[in-house]
Amino acid sequence: MRCRILLFVGMFFAVSFLFAQDSGLDSLLQKIEERTESYVDYDSFSALVVSTSREMDKEWNPNEVVVVEKKIIQQREKRREVILKVTEFKKGIEKDVTAEHREQERKRMEKAEKRRLEREEKKGRGDAGGGGGGKSFSISTQEMFPFDPEKRDQFFFRQLGDTAIDGRAVICLETRAKEKSKEFYEGKYYVDRERCDVLMVDLRPSKNPKYVKEMHMKMWFDVLDENYYVIKAYWMRVYAGIFIKKIRMEVEETYEDYRIDVKEMSEG
Repeated sequence: MRCRILLFVGMFFAVSFLFAQDSGLDSLLQKIEERTESYVDYDSFSALVVSTSREMDKEWNPNEVVVVEKKIIQQREKRREVILKVTEFKKGIEKDVTAEHREQERKRMEKAEKRRLEREEKKGRGDAGGGGGGKSFSISTQEMFPFDPEKRDQFFFRQLGDTAIDGRAVICLETRAKEKSKEFYEGKYYVDRERCDVLMVDLRPSKNPKYVKEMHMKMWFDVLDENYYVIKAYWMRVYAGIFIKKIRMEVEETYEDYRIDVKEMSEG
């Protein structure tokens, strides 16, 4: 009889402990959601960006590297890139290809403006799908992160060991999609222990899109003094192919010198 009582007590405390863990995790997820909701939306921004793309061989060694230094200017639905310098590295030779990339950007801007005018014309006629104004170009954490109540039900969550990013103590959360889909990304989220900001993500699609054999991305974030949530850096590796055509690419970008909600942003 005594053994049965001890077994019952042991099971009670074990279940209580597991429940406390689940409750603690739910509380953490709620705090992260509340923190993401607190960020200030912004319609316009500019930033200096260094973008490095690498075309890789079968061993993931670079065959060709292109480094683009540019200024991104986003004003509501209008986006433009001011190309500052583009350098190509191929077979040990360094080449300045700034002029070519500026011409490509000019053509891209012309096409984008044409599409914008077509949308405005449709909107003026009252056609459906003409597009609406007032869209926010702050990072859409609602779309990117799985922490709002509706998305939480679509993922399994597990709290891993603590670590640090840029000297800040962070909690590591692992996510797994309950239903494998190319729409869902799963992996690790590194969350500031004190403020519950997501400082870094390390993700892969739960199911690769068609023709994609590997996709892996990492992103680093920061919160500016005015409570603007911004991306600091981005890295992605993609291996895709169909039949004999194979593509192996790595892309990384760094962002700095943000200016938020500036009405008139010059190229300087």
